[in-house]
Amino acid sequence: MLQPACWSWPADPVTLDQLRAEAALTPTSDSHVLPEQRASYATLERWHNDRCAVCGEVPKRGRLVRDHDHASGTIRGLLCNSCNITEARSPSVLFANYRKQPPSSILKIEVLYLPAGFQPGAGHLPAVAKDTISQHAN
Repeated sequence: MLQPACWSWPADPVTLDQLRAEAALTPTSDSHVLPEQRASYATLERWHNDRCAVCGEVPKRGRLVRDHDHASGTIRGLLCNSCNITEARSPSVLFANYRKQPPSSILKIEVLYLPAGFQPGAGHLPAVAKDTISQHAN
């Protein structure tokens, strides 16, 4: 079975508790993440350690990008540009396995993807996500 690289990364309770504690002290200031989800996103970033969740490589140029589920609006994990482009179009078992158990599932976190220029009530997010975001806009 083809497995994404992230399936081999440490995800034991002690490691995850340590990552969560570090993330709580210095949550991301990313404006594309809801304030109450910034510690969870920081945990995701720390766990990735600059590695792509699918191929495991550290990008030589650029940064990892947020891969998200267009149906739920939630971030699945962080991918290199190549894997992100391929993931959207590939019927490969590797990418199917990644989608079945992405980093967000392994870490048991949920972080909404808020694209640049996002306006509450618009875009591809489901009603539940729109309600959550609308509460913060008011």
